[in-house]
Amino acid sequence: MKKILIFISLNCLLFSLINAQTYTGYTKANSNIPNNNVVFVTIDHYGNKWLAVDSAISKFDGVNWTTWSLITSVYLSKSIYCIAIDNQDNKWIGTGDGLVKFDNVNFTRYTKSNSGVRNNTVKSVAVDSSGNIWAATLGGLSKFDGTTWTIIDTIGKYENCALAVEPYGAHAVWAAPRDRSTNTNYGHVFKYSNNQFLEYQFYYAFDESGRITSINFDKKHQIWLGTTSSGLYKFDGINWTHYWDSLYRNNQTNFVNSLTIDKYNNKWCGLNGGNIINTTLIKNNEDTTIFYSGFCPWSWVNSVATDSMDNKWIGVLGEGLWKLDCEPPAIPIAIHGPDTVYKGQSGVVYKLISIHDAYYNWTLPNGFTGSVTGDTIVVHIDTNAVSGVISVNGHNSCGIGQPITFNITVMASQTGNKEESNLAANLSVYPNPVSNNLCIENNYKCNMQINLYSITGKLLYYNKYENYTTFIDMSSYEKGIYYIEIILANGRKTVKKIVIN
Repeated sequence: MKKILIFISLNCLLFSLINAQTYTGYTKANSNIPNNNVVFVTIDHYGNKWLAVDSAISKFDGVNWTTWSLITSVYLSKSIYCIAIDNQDNKWIGTGDGLVKFDNVNFTRYTKSNSGVRNNTVKSVAVDSSGNIWAATLGGLSKFDGTTWTIIDTIGKYENCALAVEPYGAHAVWAAPRDRSTNTNYGHVFKYSNNQFLEYQFYYAFDESGRITSINFDKKHQIWLGTTSSGLYKFDGINWTHYWDSLYRNNQTNFVNSLTIDKYNNKWCGLNGGNIINTTLIKNNEDTTIFYSGFCPWSWVNSVATDSMDNKWIGVLGEGLWKLDCEPPAIPIAIHGPDTVYKGQSGVVYKLISIHDAYYNWTLPNGFTGSVTGDTIVVHIDTNAVSGVISVNGHNSCGIGQPITFNITVMASQTGNKEESNLAANLSVYPNPVSNNLCIENNYKCNMQINLYSITGKLLYYNKYENYTTFIDMSSYEKGIYYIEIILANGRKTVKKIVIN
């Protein structure tokens, strides 16, 4: 599938984007943030933002800042790496000097000398569905159930730098190992479930000098990995997909510091400065990639978190905390389906091509009823239905987007069925499936326009033809499902699904 690349230039100040998104920056110059070196950002159940800033943690409720120094609270001598929040609203803080629990009043530090923490350098912390605390350390994995510590050390010489718990199923723990002797990952990740490790390798496309920085899970139960040298990987349980070599080559950076996935399944990658084009933040939904370039040039985006309103909170090295406002969804690209229907007809399918970051509102003409599944509606036309307009727009946490409309003509059953039969009989598209040349025969003997769409609605090809028999070379397109839209000179049109094999 071909990818769309969109570049948006940003500046290190409050501004509006072309697509109505805005950034707000919080630094020592304009707020009570204790330090501009924001290492980690997470959000609690009440919407408060919790920041790791060097050797302190800070809470921001949208108005007020509250900061606790771990140097004075637990005599911390090294930096903070991460914060995890359990169901009791306790904060579990991974540091270079042990694991620290903060119950919003008191601090407790767990180290190798007073607990079962495998190593005092705790790089990542996660909480599972049973409330167990998992700590990825430079000595391996440790689990704490509130009373008892369990050391998980079956992966031998490997230390752990990234950790995540599946939010579904058996809630397995995924850990990213690093070889202690070489400081490399060698392109594999471990899944710990039912007291055993399973190893998954993807080194065929992995720069062995790198390591995994981030692990996350999407709504399709796929695992995503951010790496220091090879960009972004997806694992669907069987196959690995690499989202970097060709897609991001022009960006000149393969270093993913952080990875978060929002409720619309977009992947947000924080980078370590963009070298040539200063890209520090990337949004990827597998079909479209948006580069936010020039945002705080040469800085690292250390962490990205998403709040309940789908705003992004971005922790930046040396530049403080930044909020990227969510935006209403864009107008859909197209509606595919018949523009002429018949009274009493059922099972008429209309498909929205395509919109992301949204749910759908369908408005139908009088006498139409429909059942919606995702981006598709199946319509029944009553015997008293009248011609009108189908209107569809997207809505999300930020509002309602602009609609797209599609004109529908309702005809009496006898005439309508005759015209439908005539259209099908006089327009032929074959072979289907196709590998090379697709033939389109137009027995109406009139000019026509042909549009080719991907399954996501991207317009891949269009042309106008005076020939009544036309051939289109499909060999350059990837295997999969596509849509051919044929528009006749008299205004009649139809959409046919084709498969390239």
